[in-house]
Amino acid sequence: MFACVPDPRRPLVPRPSRRLRRNRATLIHVKHVTADRDAKQNITLALPREVLQRVKVIAAEKGSSVSGLLTRALADIVSRDESYRAAQQRALAAMERPRKLGTGGKASWTREELHDR
Repeated sequence: MFACVPDPRRPLVPRPSRRLRRNRATLIHVKHVTADRDAKQNITLALPREVLQRVKVIAAEKGSSVSGLLTRALADIVSRDESYRAAQQRALAAMERPRKLGTGGKASWTREELHDR
């Protein structure tokens, strides 16, 4: 009997699992832009076929690829998150140094006066 030995010159190509084929998900690869503009990293997404078909149509309507469309969408999410965090830090810093209201830190009124009791 002969042993089956893989050819070392050819890389092994993984097959999608049966579980993914059964639930009709489709795998796509997306290039992700890192801090270095030229460096990219591939990621794998499992999407339902219907979603992937619709995304392909949307990308084509915009004159883009699925990868380009997702890259822009993810970059937008990152940008919004960075803006939110910066605003949060500014708000927290402002709470550390309260504004002066001209009262010297003491209220010149009573609760009853404010509520006409």
